[in-house]
Amino acid sequence: MCNNSADVQEFSIFLSHITVESKLADLLRKRSVRDFMGLVEVFVSSDRLSIPAGTKWLDEVIGALRRAHLHLILCSQGATTRPWIQFEAEAAPLRGVPTSMPQRFDLCAITGSTE
Repeated sequence: MCNNSADVQEFSIFLSHITVESKLADLLRKRSVRDFMGLVEVFVSSDRLSIPAGTKWLDEVIGALRRAHLHLILCSQGATTRPWIQFEAEAAPLRGVPTSMPQRFDLCAITGSTE
C-alpha cells in the first residue's frame, strides 16, 4: 500500500454546462471532491477555483480538456443546441477521453423552479 500521498495521481473531470446550470455544476463539483476525498479535480468553467482571476479563459478551458480523464456534460434542453457545449463535447472523443452525457434533464424539476 502506498503511504506517500504524492504517489497518488489526481483524477481529472471536465464538467460542461451552460450558464444557467452553474449552481448545479458547482454542486456536482463540490460533492465529487468531497465524496472522493479530494482525489478528484473537477473543472467547471464558471467556477473561480477552476479559472483564477487574471488568467486567459480559453487557455484554461483547453488545458482542462487536455488534462481530463472523464468529460461530463449536463444535457439540459438549453445546452444541447449551444455551440460551446458542442465544441467541448467534440473535444473529448478526439483525445479518447470517456464522455458521459446523461439523458437530457429538466432543470426546473431539479431546482423546483416553475419558470
